[in-house]
Amino acid sequence: MPVVNGQPYLRPDAAAAYYDFNSAFVARFGRTLTITEAYRDLARQQALWNAYQNGTGNLAAQPGTSVHGWALACDFGSNVNVYGSAEKNWANANGPKFGWQPKGDAFVEREAWHFEYDGSYQGSGSGADRATDEDMRLIQSGGRGIAAIGPGYFFQLPEGEFVTAATKLWGDPYIGNDREFDLWRAIVLQGTSA
Repeated sequence: MPVVNGQPYLRPDAAAAYYDFNSAFVARFGRTLTITEAYRDLARQQALWNAYQNGTGNLAAQPGTSVHGWALACDFGSNVNVYGSAEKNWANANGPKFGWQPKGDAFVEREAWHFEYDGSYQGSGSGADRATDEDMRLIQSGGRGIAAIGPGYFFQLPEGEFVTAATKLWGDPYIGNDREFDLWRAIVLQGTSA
Protein backbone atom coordinates (compact mmCIF):
# COMPACT_ATOMS: atom_id res chain seq x y z
CA MET A 1 0.00 0.00 0.00
CA PRO A 2 1.28 3.48 -0.75
CA VAL A 3 1.08 5.15 2.67
CA VAL A 4 2.66 8.23 4.26
CA ASN A 5 2.54 7.35 8.00
CA GLY A 6 2.43 4.12 9.93
CA GLN A 7 2.71 0.78 8.20
CA PRO A 8 1.59 0.11 4.61
CA TYR A 9 -0.88 -2.64 5.45
CA LEU A 10 -4.58 -3.33 4.95
CA ARG A 11 -6.47 -6.58 5.25
CA PRO A 12 -6.43 -8.18 1.76
CA ASP A 13 -10.13 -7.54 1.01
CA ALA A 14 -9.80 -3.94 2.21
CA ALA A 15 -6.68 -3.51 0.06
CA ALA A 16 -8.48 -4.83 -3.02
CA ALA A 17 -11.40 -2.47 -2.32
CA TYR A 18 -8.95 0.43 -1.90
CA TYR A 19 -7.33 -0.30 -5.28
CA ASP A 20 -10.72 -0.21 -7.03
CA PHE A 21 -11.75 2.91 -5.07
CA ASN A 22 -8.42 4.49 -6.06
CA SER A 23 -8.96 3.59 -9.73
CA ALA A 24 -12.31 5.38 -9.69
CA PHE A 25 -10.71 8.35 -7.91
CA VAL A 26 -7.93 8.53 -10.52
CA ALA A 27 -10.51 8.37 -13.32
CA ARG A 28 -12.39 11.30 -11.76
CA PHE A 29 -9.52 13.51 -10.53
CA GLY A 30 -6.47 12.37 -12.49
CA ARG A 31 -4.34 11.60 -9.43
CA THR A 32 -3.93 8.91 -6.76
CA LEU A 33 -6.09 8.76 -3.66
CA THR A 34 -3.25 8.94 -1.15
CA ILE A 35 -3.37 7.10 2.14
CA THR A 36 -1.86 9.17 4.92
CA GLU A 37 -2.24 6.28 7.37
CA ALA A 38 -3.57 2.72 7.18
CA TYR A 39 -2.58 -0.03 9.65
CA ARG A 40 -1.42 1.30 12.99
CA ASP A 41 0.37 -0.94 15.47
CA LEU A 42 -0.31 -0.79 19.20
CA ALA A 43 2.81 1.24 19.97
CA ARG A 44 1.85 3.97 17.49
CA GLN A 45 -1.75 3.96 18.76
CA GLN A 46 -0.45 4.36 22.33
CA ALA A 47 1.72 7.32 21.29
CA LEU A 48 -1.22 8.99 19.51
CA TRP A 49 -3.49 8.30 22.49
CA ASN A 50 -0.93 9.79 24.89
CA ALA A 51 -0.61 12.91 22.75
CA TYR A 52 -4.41 13.25 22.61
CA GLN A 53 -4.72 12.81 26.38
CA ASN A 54 -1.99 15.42 26.93
CA GLY A 55 -3.74 17.89 24.63
CA THR A 56 -0.86 17.87 22.14
CA GLY A 57 -2.44 15.64 19.46
CA ASN A 58 -5.58 14.99 17.46
CA LEU A 59 -8.42 12.72 18.49
CA ALA A 60 -7.17 9.14 18.92
CA ALA A 61 -8.93 5.98 19.99
CA GLN A 62 -7.89 4.23 23.18
CA PRO A 63 -5.18 1.65 22.42
CA GLY A 64 -6.69 -1.69 21.44
CA THR A 65 -9.92 -0.15 20.11
CA SER A 66 -8.83 1.57 16.90
CA VAL A 67 -10.06 0.15 13.59
CA HIS A 68 -6.61 1.10 12.25
CA GLY A 69 -5.27 -1.75 14.40
CA TRP A 70 -7.44 -4.21 12.48
CA ALA A 71 -6.06 -2.92 9.14
CA LEU A 72 -9.59 -1.80 8.18
CA ALA A 73 -9.22 1.99 8.34
CA CYS A 74 -7.57 4.57 6.12
CA ASP A 75 -6.90 8.23 6.59
CA PHE A 76 -6.98 9.72 3.10
CA GLY A 77 -5.24 12.77 1.70
CA SER A 78 -5.69 14.08 -1.87
CA ASN A 79 -8.08 16.77 -0.62
CA VAL A 80 -10.48 14.12 0.74
CA ASN A 81 -9.26 15.44 4.09
CA VAL A 82 -10.87 18.84 3.44
CA TYR A 83 -14.58 19.32 4.16
CA GLY A 84 -16.45 20.91 1.25
CA SER A 85 -13.85 19.98 -1.37
CA ALA A 86 -14.93 18.24 -4.58
CA GLU A 87 -12.75 15.28 -3.61
CA LYS A 88 -14.31 14.92 -0.14
CA ASN A 89 -17.84 15.20 -1.55
CA TRP A 90 -17.02 12.61 -4.22
CA ALA A 91 -15.39 10.23 -1.70
CA ASN A 92 -18.38 10.45 0.64
CA ALA A 93 -20.76 9.69 -2.24
CA ASN A 94 -18.63 6.96 -3.87
CA GLY A 95 -16.59 5.41 -1.06
CA PRO A 96 -19.51 3.31 0.23
CA LYS A 97 -19.83 1.69 -3.23
CA PHE A 98 -16.37 0.24 -2.53
CA GLY A 99 -17.11 -0.56 1.13
CA TRP A 100 -15.26 2.55 2.40
CA GLN A 101 -17.48 4.46 4.84
CA PRO A 102 -16.72 8.07 5.92
CA LYS A 103 -16.91 7.21 9.64
CA GLY A 104 -14.77 10.19 10.66
CA ASP A 105 -17.64 12.51 9.78
CA ALA A 106 -19.51 11.23 12.85
CA PHE A 107 -16.62 11.51 15.33
CA VAL A 108 -16.95 13.97 18.23
CA GLU A 109 -14.00 15.80 16.69
CA ARG A 110 -14.84 15.34 13.01
CA GLU A 111 -12.15 13.84 10.76
CA ALA A 112 -12.86 14.31 7.06
CA TRP A 113 -9.99 11.96 6.19
CA HIS A 114 -11.01 8.88 8.23
CA PHE A 115 -12.77 6.07 6.32
CA GLU A 116 -13.39 2.49 7.46
CA TYR A 117 -13.82 -0.61 5.32
CA ASP A 118 -17.05 -2.49 6.11
CA GLY A 119 -16.43 -5.66 4.09
CA SER A 120 -19.40 -5.15 1.77
CA TYR A 121 -17.52 -4.64 -1.49
CA GLN A 122 -17.70 -7.60 -3.86
CA GLY A 123 -15.01 -6.31 -6.19
CA SER A 124 -14.53 -5.67 -9.84
CA GLY A 125 -14.15 -9.32 -10.70
CA SER A 126 -10.44 -8.80 -11.42
CA GLY A 127 -9.42 -11.52 -8.98
CA ALA A 128 -7.80 -9.13 -6.49
CA ASP A 129 -11.03 -8.95 -4.54
CA ARG A 130 -11.04 -12.72 -3.99
CA ALA A 131 -7.67 -13.01 -2.21
CA THR A 132 -7.73 -15.56 0.60
CA ASP A 133 -5.06 -17.05 2.84
CA GLU A 134 -4.59 -19.81 0.26
CA ASP A 135 -3.67 -17.14 -2.35
CA MET A 136 -0.99 -15.54 -0.19
CA ARG A 137 2.75 -16.18 -0.49
CA LEU A 138 5.89 -14.77 1.06
CA ILE A 139 8.76 -13.56 -1.11
CA GLN A 140 12.26 -12.57 -0.06
CA SER A 141 15.43 -11.11 -1.50
CA GLY A 142 18.65 -9.97 0.12
CA GLY A 143 18.17 -6.30 -0.73
CA ARG A 144 14.38 -6.04 -0.41
CA GLY A 145 13.57 -8.10 2.66
CA ILE A 146 10.35 -10.11 2.97
CA ALA A 147 6.89 -9.28 1.64
CA ALA A 148 3.49 -10.92 1.63
CA ILE A 149 1.91 -11.06 -1.82
CA GLY A 150 -1.41 -12.19 -3.25
CA PRO A 151 -3.70 -11.23 -6.13
CA GLY A 152 -3.57 -7.42 -6.21
CA TYR A 153 -1.89 -7.31 -2.80
CA PHE A 154 1.63 -6.49 -1.62
CA PHE A 155 2.81 -5.81 1.94
CA GLN A 156 6.45 -5.26 2.88
CA LEU A 157 6.92 -7.00 6.23
CA PRO A 158 8.84 -5.28 9.00
CA GLU A 159 11.25 -7.61 10.80
CA GLY A 160 10.20 -9.40 13.96
CA GLU A 161 6.70 -10.49 14.87
CA PHE A 162 5.26 -9.79 11.41
CA VAL A 163 7.70 -12.19 9.75
CA THR A 164 7.13 -14.81 12.44
CA ALA A 165 3.33 -14.59 12.15
CA ALA A 166 3.35 -14.53 8.34
CA THR A 167 5.66 -17.56 8.17
CA LYS A 168 3.30 -19.49 10.44
CA LEU A 169 0.39 -18.61 8.13
CA TRP A 170 1.98 -19.01 4.70
CA GLY A 171 5.20 -21.00 5.16
CA ASP A 172 8.76 -20.13 4.24
CA PRO A 173 9.24 -17.39 1.64
CA TYR A 174 10.22 -17.93 -1.97
CA ILE A 175 13.82 -16.73 -2.25
CA GLY A 176 14.93 -14.66 -5.23
CA ASN A 177 17.22 -11.82 -6.17
CA ASP A 178 16.15 -8.16 -6.00
CA ARG A 179 15.03 -8.09 -9.66
CA GLU A 180 12.84 -11.17 -9.16
CA PHE A 181 11.36 -9.59 -6.02
CA ASP A 182 10.50 -6.43 -8.00
CA LEU A 183 8.93 -8.51 -10.78
CA TRP A 184 6.80 -10.51 -8.35
CA ARG A 185 5.58 -7.25 -6.78
CA ALA A 186 4.75 -5.75 -10.17
CA ILE A 187 2.90 -8.85 -11.31
CA VAL A 188 0.64 -9.08 -8.25
CA LEU A 189 -0.12 -5.35 -8.16
CA GLN A 190 -0.33 -4.52 -11.83
CA GLY A 191 -0.48 -7.78 -13.71
CA THR A 192 2.63 -6.63 -15.61
CA SER A 193 6.38 -6.87 -15.30
CA ALA A 194 8.52 -4.17 -13.67
